[in-house]
Amino acid sequence: ALSNLQNALGYDQDVKGRGSEIAYALYVLARNKEASIGDLRYYADTQVEAFTSPMAVAQLAAGLALYGDTQRSEATFQAALQLANSSSAYDYY
Repeated sequence: ALSNLQNALGYDQDVKGRGSEIAYALYVLARNKEASIGDLRYYADTQVEAFTSPMAVAQLAAGLALYGDTQRSEATFQAALQLANSSSAYDYY
């Protein structure tokens, strides 16, 4: 299952359409110490605005925290909180 997630991340680049799936896959991989820290940092540093779900951004932050990148993790959690506060519609997905 972890190998399938890693392979899927290699092909999935549509952050706007599949950001929730990408973030969850990165979080699951991070929980198992199988995520690429470079991927986590890339999405947190350059693609965080493309994510439409606050939960997805929080999952990126959690993945970074699991790898000990506290500075990026805190900044990404703040981005998730801002996204949640700015959204009037609730994303049930």
